[in-house]
Amino acid sequence: MFNFEFLENISIPIFLMGGDQDNFCSLEEFERIFNKISSPKKRIILPRADHFYWGREEEVGEKVREFFCCYL
Repeated sequence: MFNFEFLENISIPIFLMGGDQDNFCSLEEFERIFNKISSPKKRIILPRADHFYWGREEEVGEKVREFFCCYL
């Protein structure tokens, strides 16, 4: 697995999105990474979404837009 330790001390807002059908990053690993982030953060878990969000591109774009509107 990739080393995400750099996120622990970053000061900018962080947005993490995952799918509950992701076969590259389990929900447990996702939560572990998210919980170590100390900066403002938001997470979204998309039901029935895989690692690449196939067929969910519009929904993903909307979630990213919402995050940017709140934090930029």
